[in-house]
Amino acid sequence: MMIFLLWIGLAIIVGVGANTRGRNGLGWGLLAGLISPLLAGLLLLALPRLDPSRKRISNWEHWREQRLTTDNKSFYVGMTVWAVLLLIVGVGLMVRI
Repeated sequence: MMIFLLWIGLAIIVGVGANTRGRNGLGWGLLAGLISPLLAGLLLLALPRLDPSRKRISNWEHWREQRLTTDNKSFYVGMTVWAVLLLIVGVGLMVRI
């Protein structure tokens, strides 16, 4: 359990480091969680910093703006279903321990 928490914590640190270097923090955090925080961190350090003056909108930001500006009931239903499923899995893991 302690190794799992350490792994997640280091993946979050990689994500924050990626965000400060002008990269997608969420994507790098997920990559670090999947492969290894050490490998992802080393890869992040090997890549150059991105120019902060160059503002570009990502696909995620574009999608989020579209979802927030429209009254789409299926989006909110889907998010509620995901939240309930994650809660069930989390409670199941806690009860199992």
